[in-house]
Amino acid sequence: MHPGVNGVKNVLIKVFGNGTDELIDRELERNVVSALSEQAFTAPVCGFFRNGRIEPWIDGRILTVDEVGIVLQCVLLLLLHCASHSFKNILIHSTIFF
Repeated sequence: MHPGVNGVKNVLIKVFGNGTDELIDRELERNVVSALSEQAFTAPVCGFFRNGRIEPWIDGRILTVDEVGIVLQCVLLLLLHCASHSFKNILIHSTIFF
């Protein structure tokens, strides 16, 4: 088995659909994802490319309906917390879609 790069053996390649950059500011998204990753709020980012990014593969499972609700509540609380602290300058201009 290949040892991987920086301990990463498997990756997830996220390719965004055509035209989605008309709905989402990809530069702002890149800045927010990078900032959250640096603070260990999200998976580390291995790299970005024109219409996507590469992240390490993290084993997981499918959430139940109740767990999805809890996750959304946590995300909203995190955003409120970040908006009142060091991420204010990044998150204040972003649009969140649920």
